[in-house]
Amino acid sequence: MPSKVGEEQAEIYEEDKAEMAWTVVVGRHRKGKRKTDTNNKTYGCTNLLDSCNQLHSQFMASCSIQQGESEPMDDPEEEERLKKKMHNCLKKLEDSDFYNKFVEQLQSPQVLNNILRAANAESEQQIQMVVYGIGSIANSEKSRLQLCLALLLKRNFSWVGRIEVFDPILSASESGIIESLGCTILTVNERGGRTAESPTLFFMPHCAALLYDNVLRANWSPVQLNRIILLGNSFGSYFEQFSQFHRSPLASTSYVLAIANHVNEFRIRTVSDDFFAAFHMTSWHFFALDASQDLKVLFV
Repeated sequence: MPSKVGEEQAEIYEEDKAEMAWTVVVGRHRKGKRKTDTNNKTYGCTNLLDSCNQLHSQFMASCSIQQGESEPMDDPEEEERLKKKMHNCLKKLEDSDFYNKFVEQLQSPQVLNNILRAANAESEQQIQMVVYGIGSIANSEKSRLQLCLALLLKRNFSWVGRIEVFDPILSASESGIIESLGCTILTVNERGGRTAESPTLFFMPHCAALLYDNVLRANWSPVQLNRIILLGNSFGSYFEQFSQFHRSPLASTSYVLAIANHVNEFRIRTVSDDFFAAFHMTSWHFFALDASQDLKVLFV
Protein backbone atom coordinates (compact mmCIF):
# COMPACT_ATOMS: atom_id res chain seq x y z
CA MET A 1 0.00 0.00 0.00
CA PRO A 2 1.28 3.52 -0.70
CA SER A 3 2.90 5.35 2.20
CA LYS A 4 1.74 8.70 3.53
CA VAL A 5 2.53 11.75 1.46
CA GLY A 6 5.42 13.64 3.01
CA GLU A 7 6.45 17.24 2.65
CA GLU A 8 8.40 16.52 -0.56
CA GLN A 9 5.39 14.86 -2.20
CA ALA A 10 3.21 17.82 -1.23
CA GLU A 11 5.81 20.14 -2.74
CA ILE A 12 5.64 18.38 -6.11
CA TYR A 13 1.85 18.53 -5.95
CA GLU A 14 1.91 22.29 -5.43
CA GLU A 15 4.55 22.78 -8.14
CA ASP A 16 2.57 20.84 -10.71
CA LYS A 17 -0.60 22.66 -9.78
CA ALA A 18 1.13 25.83 -10.97
CA GLU A 19 2.85 24.17 -13.96
CA MET A 20 -0.40 22.94 -15.53
CA ALA A 21 -1.24 26.48 -16.61
CA TRP A 22 1.92 26.59 -18.74
CA THR A 23 1.70 25.60 -22.39
CA VAL A 24 5.20 24.39 -23.26
CA VAL A 25 8.01 22.25 -21.88
CA VAL A 26 9.03 23.53 -18.48
CA GLY A 27 12.13 25.67 -18.70
CA ARG A 28 12.74 26.77 -15.15
CA HIS A 29 13.22 24.21 -12.45
CA ARG A 30 10.00 24.78 -10.61
CA LYS A 31 9.21 21.41 -12.04
CA GLY A 32 8.79 20.11 -9.25
CA LYS A 33 10.24 0.11 -5.33
CA ARG A 34 6.92 -0.25 -5.98
CA LYS A 35 4.70 -2.86 -7.30
CA THR A 36 1.51 -2.00 -5.49
CA ASP A 37 -1.98 -3.47 -5.43
CA THR A 38 -3.48 -2.72 -8.84
CA ASN A 39 -6.99 -3.04 -7.42
CA ASN A 40 -6.50 0.02 -5.24
CA LYS A 41 -7.42 2.61 -7.88
CA THR A 42 -10.49 4.80 -7.36
CA TYR A 43 -10.16 7.92 -9.46
CA GLY A 44 -13.68 9.27 -9.02
CA CYS A 45 -14.26 9.41 -12.78
CA THR A 46 -16.58 7.12 -14.69
CA ASN A 47 -14.81 7.57 -18.00
CA LEU A 48 -11.22 8.49 -17.25
CA LEU A 49 -9.90 7.74 -20.73
CA ASP A 50 -12.41 10.08 -22.42
CA SER A 51 -11.67 12.73 -19.82
CA CYS A 52 -7.94 12.41 -20.42
CA ASN A 53 -8.32 12.57 -24.20
CA GLN A 54 -10.39 15.74 -23.92
CA LEU A 55 -7.90 17.40 -21.58
CA HIS A 56 -4.99 16.35 -23.79
CA SER A 57 -6.69 17.85 -26.87
CA GLN A 58 -7.25 21.11 -25.02
CA PHE A 59 -3.62 21.16 -23.93
CA MET A 60 -2.27 20.48 -27.40
CA ALA A 61 -4.56 23.10 -28.95
CA SER A 62 -3.22 25.68 -26.52
CA CYS A 63 0.40 24.74 -27.14
CA SER A 64 1.27 27.50 -29.58
CA ILE A 65 4.94 28.05 -28.93
CA GLN A 66 5.80 31.41 -27.44
CA GLN A 67 9.51 30.95 -27.11
CA GLY A 68 10.49 33.69 -29.57
CA GLU A 69 13.99 34.10 -30.91
CA SER A 70 16.87 32.74 -28.89
CA GLU A 71 19.05 35.58 -27.69
CA PRO A 72 22.75 34.82 -28.04
CA MET A 73 25.27 35.93 -25.44
CA ASP A 74 26.86 39.00 -26.96
CA ASP A 75 29.95 38.71 -24.79
CA PRO A 76 32.36 35.92 -25.82
CA GLU A 77 33.75 36.08 -22.29
CA GLU A 78 30.31 35.09 -20.97
CA GLU A 79 30.36 32.03 -23.19
CA GLU A 80 33.79 31.08 -21.91
CA ARG A 81 32.60 31.53 -18.33
CA LEU A 82 29.64 29.26 -19.03
CA LYS A 83 31.90 26.61 -20.57
CA LYS A 84 34.06 26.78 -17.44
CA LYS A 85 30.97 26.48 -15.24
CA MET A 86 29.93 23.35 -17.13
CA HIS A 87 33.43 21.88 -16.82
CA ASN A 88 33.51 22.58 -13.07
CA CYS A 89 30.00 21.22 -12.65
CA LEU A 90 30.93 17.97 -14.38
CA LYS A 91 33.93 17.54 -12.10
CA LYS A 92 31.95 18.45 -8.97
CA LEU A 93 29.24 15.94 -9.84
CA GLU A 94 31.54 13.11 -10.89
CA ASP A 95 33.61 13.45 -7.70
CA SER A 96 30.59 13.59 -5.42
CA ASP A 97 29.23 11.01 -3.01
CA PHE A 98 25.85 11.56 -4.69
CA TYR A 99 27.20 10.36 -8.06
CA ASN A 100 28.96 7.39 -6.47
CA LYS A 101 25.66 6.32 -4.89
CA PHE A 102 23.88 6.96 -8.18
CA VAL A 103 26.29 4.67 -10.05
CA GLU A 104 26.09 2.07 -7.29
CA GLN A 105 22.31 1.98 -7.65
CA LEU A 106 22.52 1.94 -11.44
CA GLN A 107 24.80 -1.11 -11.34
CA SER A 108 22.68 -3.00 -8.83
CA PRO A 109 21.07 -6.17 -10.25
CA GLN A 110 17.55 -4.83 -9.78
CA VAL A 111 18.15 -1.69 -11.83
CA LEU A 112 20.62 -3.15 -14.32
CA ASN A 113 18.28 -6.01 -15.24
CA ASN A 114 15.55 -3.50 -16.03
CA ILE A 115 17.93 -1.51 -18.23
CA LEU A 116 19.05 -4.60 -20.12
CA ARG A 117 15.47 -5.65 -20.70
CA ALA A 118 14.60 -2.24 -22.15
CA ALA A 119 17.72 -2.30 -24.31
CA ASN A 120 17.00 -5.83 -25.56
CA ALA A 121 20.40 -7.17 -24.54
CA GLU A 122 20.36 -9.97 -27.11
CA SER A 123 20.64 -7.46 -29.95
CA GLU A 124 23.05 -5.27 -27.95
CA GLN A 125 21.19 -2.09 -28.79
CA GLN A 126 22.21 1.22 -27.29
CA ILE A 127 19.56 3.33 -25.64
CA GLN A 128 19.12 6.79 -27.08
CA MET A 129 18.50 9.59 -24.59
CA VAL A 130 15.94 12.36 -24.99
CA VAL A 131 16.33 15.26 -22.55
CA TYR A 132 13.25 17.44 -22.09
CA GLY A 133 12.85 20.61 -20.03
CA ILE A 134 16.45 20.99 -18.90
CA GLY A 135 16.11 24.76 -18.35
CA SER A 136 18.74 27.45 -18.76
CA ILE A 137 22.26 26.22 -18.11
CA ALA A 138 23.41 29.84 -18.05
CA ASN A 139 21.08 30.86 -15.25
CA SER A 140 20.52 27.74 -13.18
CA GLU A 141 22.93 25.52 -11.28
CA LYS A 142 20.18 22.90 -11.09
CA SER A 143 19.99 22.84 -14.89
CA ARG A 144 23.74 22.45 -15.18
CA LEU A 145 23.76 19.59 -12.66
CA GLN A 146 20.95 17.79 -14.46
CA LEU A 147 22.59 18.13 -17.88
CA CYS A 148 25.93 17.03 -16.41
CA LEU A 149 24.30 13.88 -15.05
CA ALA A 150 23.05 13.08 -18.56
CA LEU A 151 26.55 13.70 -19.93
CA LEU A 152 28.15 11.45 -17.32
CA LEU A 153 25.72 8.67 -18.19
CA LYS A 154 26.85 8.96 -21.80
CA ARG A 155 30.52 9.15 -20.86
CA ASN A 156 30.60 6.25 -18.40
CA PHE A 157 28.02 3.74 -19.64
CA SER A 158 28.36 2.06 -23.01
CA TRP A 159 24.63 1.32 -23.26
CA VAL A 160 23.85 5.04 -23.61
CA GLY A 161 23.66 6.20 -27.22
CA ARG A 162 23.12 9.67 -28.68
CA ILE A 163 21.64 12.48 -26.58
CA GLU A 164 18.99 14.84 -27.91
CA VAL A 165 18.05 17.95 -25.92
CA PHE A 166 15.12 20.35 -26.02
CA ASP A 167 13.99 23.28 -23.95
CA PRO A 168 12.26 26.28 -25.52
CA ILE A 169 14.19 28.76 -23.39
CA LEU A 170 17.68 27.70 -24.47
CA SER A 171 19.56 30.51 -26.19
CA ALA A 172 21.60 30.00 -29.32
CA SER A 173 24.79 30.22 -27.28
CA GLU A 174 23.58 27.71 -24.72
CA SER A 175 22.55 25.39 -27.54
CA GLY A 176 25.98 25.75 -29.12
CA ILE A 177 27.71 24.85 -25.87
CA ILE A 178 25.44 21.84 -25.35
CA GLU A 179 26.20 20.68 -28.89
CA SER A 180 29.94 21.09 -28.22
CA LEU A 181 29.48 18.64 -25.35
CA GLY A 182 28.28 15.97 -27.79
CA CYS A 183 24.51 16.47 -27.74
CA THR A 184 22.04 17.24 -30.53
CA ILE A 185 19.61 20.14 -30.05
CA LEU A 186 16.07 19.38 -31.20
CA THR A 187 14.63 22.21 -33.26
CA VAL A 188 10.98 21.18 -32.86
CA ASN A 189 9.04 21.16 -29.61
CA GLU A 190 7.71 17.61 -29.47
CA ARG A 191 5.68 18.44 -26.35
CA GLY A 192 6.63 15.03 -25.02
CA GLY A 193 5.03 13.28 -27.98
CA ARG A 194 8.07 11.22 -29.03
CA THR A 195 7.15 7.68 -30.06
CA ALA A 196 9.92 5.27 -29.06
CA GLU A 197 10.70 3.21 -32.14
CA SER A 198 13.88 1.98 -30.47
CA PRO A 199 15.02 1.77 -26.82
CA THR A 200 14.79 5.27 -25.38
CA LEU A 201 15.68 6.90 -22.07
CA PHE A 202 13.53 9.96 -21.41
CA PHE A 203 15.63 12.12 -19.10
CA MET A 204 13.15 14.51 -17.47
CA PRO A 205 14.00 15.56 -13.89
CA HIS A 206 11.41 17.96 -12.44
CA CYS A 207 9.30 18.43 -15.56
CA ALA A 208 5.60 19.30 -15.40
CA ALA A 209 3.41 16.25 -14.74
CA LEU A 210 1.51 16.71 -17.99
CA LEU A 211 4.74 16.30 -19.97
CA TYR A 212 5.23 12.83 -18.46
CA ASP A 213 1.64 12.10 -19.40
CA ASN A 214 2.32 13.05 -23.02
CA VAL A 215 5.32 10.69 -23.17
CA LEU A 216 3.19 7.83 -21.87
CA ARG A 217 0.31 8.68 -24.22
CA ALA A 218 2.64 8.63 -27.24
CA ASN A 219 3.86 5.16 -26.25
CA TRP A 220 0.67 3.62 -24.89
CA SER A 221 1.20 -0.01 -25.81
CA PRO A 222 3.05 -2.76 -23.94
CA VAL A 223 5.65 -3.11 -26.69
CA GLN A 224 6.52 0.58 -26.72
CA LEU A 225 6.38 1.13 -22.97
CA ASN A 226 8.67 -1.85 -22.42
CA ARG A 227 11.37 -0.24 -24.54
CA ILE A 228 11.40 3.08 -22.68
CA ILE A 229 13.05 4.17 -19.44
CA LEU A 230 11.94 7.36 -17.74
CA LEU A 231 14.06 9.30 -15.27
CA GLY A 232 11.90 11.94 -13.65
CA ASN A 233 9.45 12.79 -10.89
CA SER A 234 8.21 9.80 -8.92
CA PHE A 235 5.02 8.30 -10.40
CA GLY A 236 4.42 6.67 -7.03
CA SER A 237 4.34 10.08 -5.39
CA TYR A 238 1.89 11.38 -7.97
CA PHE A 239 -0.39 8.42 -7.28
CA GLU A 240 -0.17 8.99 -3.52
CA GLN A 241 -0.99 12.67 -3.96
CA PHE A 242 -4.02 11.92 -6.09
CA SER A 243 -5.19 9.24 -3.66
CA GLN A 244 -5.02 11.75 -0.83
CA PHE A 245 -6.38 14.88 -2.50
CA HIS A 246 -8.89 13.32 -4.96
CA ARG A 247 -8.70 16.45 -7.06
CA SER A 248 -6.06 18.73 -8.60
CA PRO A 249 -4.50 19.19 -12.05
CA LEU A 250 -3.07 15.71 -11.56
CA ALA A 251 -6.47 14.50 -12.71
CA SER A 252 -5.38 15.56 -16.19
CA THR A 253 -2.33 13.28 -15.97
CA SER A 254 -4.46 10.18 -16.30
CA TYR A 255 -1.81 8.09 -18.04
CA VAL A 256 0.63 8.59 -15.15
CA LEU A 257 -2.04 7.59 -12.66
CA ALA A 258 -3.22 4.62 -14.73
CA ILE A 259 0.26 3.13 -15.10
CA ALA A 260 1.59 3.98 -11.61
CA ASN A 261 0.90 0.52 -10.20
CA HIS A 262 2.55 -1.18 -13.21
CA VAL A 263 5.95 0.49 -12.96
CA ASN A 264 9.20 -0.75 -11.48
CA GLU A 265 10.31 2.43 -9.71
CA PHE A 266 13.63 3.10 -7.98
CA ARG A 267 14.05 6.38 -6.11
CA ILE A 268 17.37 8.20 -6.47
CA ARG A 269 19.05 9.10 -3.19
CA THR A 270 20.14 12.74 -3.12
CA VAL A 271 22.63 12.10 -0.23
CA SER A 272 23.56 15.78 0.31
CA ASP A 273 22.00 19.23 0.18
CA ASP A 274 24.28 20.17 -2.74
CA PHE A 275 22.22 17.97 -5.06
CA PHE A 276 18.83 17.97 -3.34
CA ALA A 277 17.32 20.83 -5.37
CA ALA A 278 18.33 19.27 -8.69
CA PHE A 279 17.33 15.66 -8.00
CA HIS A 280 14.95 15.30 -5.05
CA MET A 281 11.91 13.07 -5.66
CA THR A 282 13.53 11.77 -8.88
CA SER A 283 13.11 8.10 -9.78
CA TRP A 284 14.00 5.55 -12.42
CA HIS A 285 10.85 4.12 -14.03
CA PHE A 286 10.84 0.83 -15.95
CA PHE A 287 8.03 -1.16 -17.56
CA ALA A 288 7.69 -4.93 -17.87
CA LEU A 289 4.24 -5.41 -19.35
CA ASP A 290 2.83 -8.53 -20.97
CA ALA A 291 2.67 -8.01 -24.72
CA SER A 292 -0.97 -9.06 -24.78
CA GLN A 293 -2.06 -6.77 -21.95
CA ASP A 294 -4.96 -4.45 -22.80
CA LEU A 295 -3.98 -1.08 -21.37
CA LYS A 296 -7.47 0.35 -21.87
CA VAL A 297 -8.66 -1.55 -18.79
CA LEU A 298 -6.35 0.56 -16.64
CA PHE A 299 -8.74 3.48 -17.16
CA VAL A 300 -11.84 1.62 -16.00
